[in-house]
Amino acid sequence: MIKNIKQIFNENKYLVGRVDVRSTNECWNWLRGTREGYGRVRVLGKKVSVHRLVYEIFYGSIPESKPVIRHKCDNRLCVNPLHLLSGTIVDNVSDRVVRNRSAKGEASGRAKISKNDVEQIRKRYVPYKVTMKSLSLEYGICLRQVWMIITNRSWKS
Repeated sequence: MIKNIKQIFNENKYLVGRVDVRSTNECWNWLRGTREGYGRVRVLGKKVSVHRLVYEIFYGSIPESKPVIRHKCDNRLCVNPLHLLSGTIVDNVSDRVVRNRSAKGEASGRAKISKNDVEQIRKRYVPYKVTMKSLSLEYGICLRQVWMIITNRSWKS
């Protein structure tokens, strides 16, 4: 079977010379253009994700019920058809969580405060003296976020 896969890669004009084809169990990395870490190629005038193209070449149309093409290997550049599987958005998010790739805290890109700020909020909060309202105004975050920090529901220690 692997011989047939390699043959298809060597004969397909969109793939030939653009993929580092290795052994069956290894990742086959895309060597050309990328977007957000995924290989991209122009097919019939339209840019497409290479892993999706490869999936369709080897397995047929992407099922409507499972429109996300996931990587078993967690390597966005990999186009080894044996590493690709279809799934749902929920499956994809689950993969991200299980593989510990979810951004948390300051790394989330949406954080308005730092870990140090969180520690200060927890230390400084004293009911009726240093209020959640005053802390929310000082740190530029909503009252609910201060409550979530103080009660350890967010920015868990």
